[in-house]
Amino acid sequence: MIDLAVEALRRHGVGRDVVLRDSGAARGAIYHHFPRGKTQLVAEAATRNGEQVRAALETLPSSDPLTLVTAFLAAVRPIL
Repeated sequence: MIDLAVEALRRHGVGRDVVLRDSGAARGAIYHHFPRGKTQLVAEAATRNGEQVRAALETLPSSDPLTLVTAFLAAVRPIL
């Protein structure tokens, strides 16, 4: 559910119904895994997304500033 919520955050925002539909989980499952409901799910998804972004940034070449900026722009261009 967290991975689906991360994808939803990246696209358009997290809707509980979308996460449930895409995961195939029952409505009660969200509260079983996330007792604080959607707020907790979104917080955990944002944390995971931040970790993924940090990991991706750490793989950028840092041999010189121009190479770093070029690689960064190549990485974010498809997203933007």
